[in-house]
Amino acid sequence: MTVSEQTINALVGHKFPGGKYTIAHWESFLLTECTGGDQLPDGLVHPVALFHVPFLGAQVTIGDMFALGHAESDFSIGIESYDWRFHKPLVEELEYTVTGEIISADRRQDGDRVFDRIAFQFDLAEPDGAPAATSIITWHYRRSNGDEAPGPNRPKPPESMPAFQSKSGDPIPSWLMPSVSAARMRTMAAILRDPNPVHWDRSVVAQLGFGERVINQGPLGLSYMVNMLHAYAGPRCLKRLVMRFPLVVLDEDSITAQGLIQREYQEGDEKRQEINVWLQRGDDQPLQGEATIVAP
Repeated sequence: MTVSEQTINALVGHKFPGGKYTIAHWESFLLTECTGGDQLPDGLVHPVALFHVPFLGAQVTIGDMFALGHAESDFSIGIESYDWRFHKPLVEELEYTVTGEIISADRRQDGDRVFDRIAFQFDLAEPDGAPAATSIITWHYRRSNGDEAPGPNRPKPPESMPAFQSKSGDPIPSWLMPSVSAARMRTMAAILRDPNPVHWDRSVVAQLGFGERVINQGPLGLSYMVNMLHAYAGPRCLKRLVMRFPLVVLDEDSITAQGLIQREYQEGDEKRQEINVWLQRGDDQPLQGEATIVAP
């Protein structure tokens, strides 16, 4: 373990340069195509853009974020959660002001596993200063110890996970991705400026114990649930999405996005619903979370 706990703690409050970003039509089109969903009307941008647009607007790369947390390798990063909040739908050709900073950083231990938990917050504002969206991304930086062999701390292959537990509510219509596409992963890697080879280099993935099936980007898996919500309640429905990533999704997987309504309530003039959402793959649920939407 080469980085001290004090060094990690000192990251809190670190601010990124910040700047402005405009989502071009071509970028919005290709991004939506990667999700397997329909193109959105009226210049709306697929909400999955809230993964990469904050990085580009705040003038930070995924590689920079790996380096800030002193990642031991490209394979030592684990996703804990994304928390996305939409004050307004994202739209094409509008110049957003983007700010970002590290809001928490600490060392934790889970059994024999030591990791640093770092949370990044990015905020988007419209030209008049009105809040547009907030993204809070929490990553784990796994730390090796002196007893481990050198090399990357490799993730485990997929294992069975217990089914998402729900106590009440009605299901919403599911959304099927019949076969996750490696070609879409490559396009997504280019759009995200994501250098991690597990999304496009089969030889690297084979070394990690996953065979030769590349690993789907977390935002793409998340986008399948967004597509389900759009089909159910319309392209402007999403207000908040909190997502966890227990397992990876691989190319050629057949994935079904599913949801269960938990609560309906009034927020001003809007009727809203809170929905448990997840991806189903056989007996596994690789992604699980909660969404808040404007009810249809």
